[in-house]
Amino acid sequence: MQLLDLPLEIFSEIIHAHVRSVGWIEAAKSRYVCKTFASAIHHDMFSRYRLFSFHAGVYPSFSLVRRQRLLEANMHTILFKMTPKRCDATYLLDHMDATLNFLMDFSFYKSREQRERYKAALCIAISTALSLHDIVAYLDHGPYDNSVKIRKNMYRADTIGMLAAAAAVNNEQALCYLVNKVRSVSTCSELYGAPLLAAAANGHVKAAVFLYDHMQDEERLRGQLQYTINQCILKGRATLLPLLISWLLPLLSKREQRRAIRSWKAWAAGTGNIDVMHMFWKPGARPGGMLCVLGHPQFRQACALGHTDMVQYFIDRASWDETLDVPIDHHCNTSTSFCAITSGLWAAAAGGWWMTTKLLLHYGADVNATTDEYNVRNGPALDWAIIGGHVNVVRLLLAHEAVISDHQNMQASAGSVT
Repeated sequence: MQLLDLPLEIFSEIIHAHVRSVGWIEAAKSRYVCKTFASAIHHDMFSRYRLFSFHAGVYPSFSLVRRQRLLEANMHTILFKMTPKRCDATYLLDHMDATLNFLMDFSFYKSREQRERYKAALCIAISTALSLHDIVAYLDHGPYDNSVKIRKNMYRADTIGMLAAAAAVNNEQALCYLVNKVRSVSTCSELYGAPLLAAAANGHVKAAVFLYDHMQDEERLRGQLQYTINQCILKGRATLLPLLISWLLPLLSKREQRRAIRSWKAWAAGTGNIDVMHMFWKPGARPGGMLCVLGHPQFRQACALGHTDMVQYFIDRASWDETLDVPIDHHCNTSTSFCAITSGLWAAAAGGWWMTTKLLLHYGADVNATTDEYNVRNGPALDWAIIGGHVNVVRLLLAHEAVISDHQNMQASAGSVT
C-alpha cells in the first residue's frame, strides 16, 4: 500500500514520528514532496506540541531567533489549534470560547463551519493586536489582575471586546447592537485590540467602513488610523491598507503626507504590494525628477527583492507614461538615462531571482553591459549571479548570450547592489 493511501489517522501518526525523529528543519524540507505532506507536517508542527516546546530549548535544531520568527508568523494558526492540554492556562481559550458563543447568537448560520470561521478570525485579531510576549503570557500564566471576567453574557463584561470581535468576524447584527453601547469606538479591548484594527486585519471592508463612520467625530481618529495602518504593515495584513491610507491622508499636514508617502512607497516596493504603490503613482507623474519611472530607486529595490509583479507594474507604468514621447524599447537603451533596467538586472541576478531576471531580459536589458545608465561600472550581470552561486540564473544569462569574462576586477570592486 502506498503511504498516501493510508487512512488519515495512521498517516498523521507516521508524519508525527517523522517530525520527531528528524527534527523540524529536516521535516520542513519534506513539505516540498507534495501538498498532502505539506499540510500534514504543518498541522503536526502547530497542533501536536505544547506551547512550551516552541519558546523553550526543546528543539535544538531551531535557534531562539528562529523560534521567535516561527511563533510570530504562525501565532494565529497556533491559537486556532491550541487546546487546554497544550498550554498551562486556559483563560485566553475560555475567553475566546465565550466570545464565540456570544457571536453565534447573532449569526444566521449556526453551524460548526461558521463557528470555525469565526474562531479563525478571532485568532487573527488576537495575533495582530497583541505582541508575541503577551499571548505567550496568557497561555503560560493566565489572566492579569485586571483582566475581564468570563461571563455567559460577555458583552456586559467586555463590551468593547465584543465590538472588536464582531468587527473581526464581520457580524453586522452584533456591530449594530454594540456600537452605541460603548463610549468610544477608538478604545482598545484586552484581547482583540481596537475594533477598526480587528476589521482591517481580517480584510472586512463593510465592518471597517461602519466603524469609521462612527469615529468621524472622535478626537482619536487620526491616532487610531495611524495605529491600525502600522499594525497592518507590521503583521502583513495589507488588504485594507489603501482604504485606511485614503482616510488618514486628509488628516495629515503636507509635510507629514510627503514623509508618510515615502515610507509607504518604500514598504510597498519592499513587499511587492502593488495596490499601495499604485495610490501614489498618477498618470503623467515623474517621480524624483527622473525621465522614467524605471529610474526610481524603488524599481531597483523591487528587482533586488525579486518582486516580479511589482517590476512588471513599473515597466507597464513606464511604457504608457503620458509625459514621455519614447516607446518602451527606447527605455531599454543603455546609452541613455531613460531607465535603470540594466542596474535592475544586476540586482535581480545578484539576488538569484530567476523570474525577475527573465522578465528584465525580455524587456531588453543588456545582458553583457558593464556600465549602467548612470555611467557606474559594476557589471556584468553574469558576474553577480556567479558570485551569489545562483546556478539557474547563470544558465538563464548564458542562454541569452552572456559572455564569460575575467572576474578579477569584479572581485576587487564588488559592492552592494541597490
